[in-house]
Amino acid sequence: MGRTRIRLLLAALLLIPILLYWGAGNTPSERLSGTPSDAGIDSFMKGATVVEYSPTGQVEQALSASRMEHRQGSNYFTLPSLQRNVAGSGQMSINAQNGQMDDSQQRLDLHGAVKLYNKPTTGETQQLSSERMTYYPQQNQAETSAPVAFLTPGHRITAVGLKADLAKGQIDLLSEVKGLHNNEK
Repeated sequence: MGRTRIRLLLAALLLIPILLYWGAGNTPSERLSGTPSDAGIDSFMKGATVVEYSPTGQVEQALSASRMEHRQGSNYFTLPSLQRNVAGSGQMSINAQNGQMDDSQQRLDLHGAVKLYNKPTTGETQQLSSERMTYYPQQNQAETSAPVAFLTPGHRITAVGLKADLAKGQIDLLSEVKGLHNNEK
């Protein structure tokens, strides 16, 4: 009988920590199963639109996204779409799969199927596409070092990298520039 008690005591000593560990529900794999992208989020919105008005009450720009998150001094967007009306310059919109903007709203970094549409007050719609682009809302400028395609009716230009002043309608293509022109309309 002494041996049976010793065996039961040893078995209990070995099993109690394991049972307590499982019972707490905080195994290391359970703690790591949370999505790391949710770490540090202090606020989020789904299906949100942020609108900025001019002093005269006109819509200057509207930024919408299927999801907006804020963490560590930056806003993160899923499927962002920025619509901007610039007096004297026309309308501009930018769409992407993901985006990030600092709290000072000086810089918007876009990633994944970025498309910029510019419809000046005079002229036809222009489309600029790339996999990543940085947009500076205060200056109405964009830049990238990635491959880009610039499309206007009858023209297609590809390049690697660009700097664009959208207010002036000036685009500087940085390297490997190739163009295709079609006179037929």
